[in-house]
Amino acid sequence: MITADDTTLAARPEQFELAAGPQARLFRLMAVADAILFAGVAIAALTVWQERALGIAAAVLVVVAPVTLLWVAGRVRAWRLRDGRPLANRVVPIAADPDETFERLATGDPAIYTPIQLGSNRLGPSVRTFSDLERRVTYVVVTRSGSGSTLDASPILELHGEQHDALLAALARGLGRAAD
Repeated sequence: MITADDTTLAARPEQFELAAGPQARLFRLMAVADAILFAGVAIAALTVWQERALGIAAAVLVVVAPVTLLWVAGRVRAWRLRDGRPLANRVVPIAADPDETFERLATGDPAIYTPIQLGSNRLGPSVRTFSDLERRVTYVVVTRSGSGSTLDASPILELHGEQHDALLAALARGLGRAAD
């Protein structure tokens, strides 16, 4: 999982920024809708239906549901370029040696860097990609261990043009499979 406190892209604040993710707007909208819905149910239950228990439960939910959804909205963050363009990101757990994987990826040649022995532990070593699809650039980080502020990661590789396209094709095919 790519977390908000990853130190990899944070090391380049002039280039990358952490902003509210696209899902945050949906959570804020759901919070407003929940407040209106539960307020209506509470009023109807207490006045029209004469259901005191339901009215009290709905009144509690008028506060609890929106606050919870707004809290979630505040936690949904995504990395983007400083100019506001989004980055498509992906995490691929690996079982291969992270330093060797970094060296192979640094060549930019899928014939050299694939296949990579894949792993299953998302908190272990991984290849993380952040792609600017519009400009055909992918930023690649190979993590060794940890997450968040304790992340032990490689420097950021930048793959441009054909190297970017080749990496996206390798990700679509699966990094564990050799290049065609």
